[in-house]
Amino acid sequence: MAFWEFAAFIANSLIFLLIGVTVAGIPFSRLGLTALVVAIALVLIGRALSVYPLCMIFRGSRWTIPIREQHILWWGGLRGALALALALSLPPSLEWRNEIVVAAFGVVVFSVVVQGLTMPPLLRMFGFLPKRS
Repeated sequence: MAFWEFAAFIANSLIFLLIGVTVAGIPFSRLGLTALVVAIALVLIGRALSVYPLCMIFRGSRWTIPIREQHILWWGGLRGALALALALSLPPSLEWRNEIVVAAFGVVVFSVVVQGLTMPPLLRMFGFLPKRS
């Protein structure tokens, strides 16, 4: 098991290294802050539209998911290497490729930094982790 975890760590590290080398040459100002905020909002809305309705289907069954856990599923939908790898796999001849890569990078950074760092307080708020004294 430890081997596969290490292999996954190496693969992720290589993907992020490749991303760093590729994204370093793209001017981030081309996309604009407004477009980046819209991309992040669309991802959050899309996640909400997938989590809450699907959980509603199972309401009243033995597979029901309490609303507090649904909130964790929604906010905890961290995105990462896969989204960036897919964006980077687009052909360089695609007209909007750089903008797609920048948008994907922005969403991943938001996901890792904002969502990742706010997950422990959210888990405490909903009672999944003990409160700090």
